[in-house]
Amino acid sequence: MDSFILIKPHDLEALLERTLEKVINNKPHEKENSQDTIWLKVYQAAAYLQIPESSIYQLTHKKKIKFQKVGRGLRFRKEDLDDYVLANVQSKGRKSFLN
Repeated sequence: MDSFILIKPHDLEALLERTLEKVINNKPHEKENSQDTIWLKVYQAAAYLQIPESSIYQLTHKKKIKFQKVGRGLRFRKEDLDDYVLANVQSKGRKSFLN
């Protein structure tokens, strides 16, 4: 025997909105799962940020920028470098973003 559930249109709409919100919030970020992610080597990351390679090594040693080890080398995503710079930019003052 089939069962029927009666629901008011307003309640159905609210249920659908909550369900859709759960689906959207549980979806992994496309940015992180993208197949088009570009990984930079140390010299490329240094050139991208316009800083010396030694500064890149200092930032990784201090765990201030995200990186991945590939064998003996380090790799950086452009997005992570951008995020680091944006998080450390000061509108006024002479402080370097390397600190």
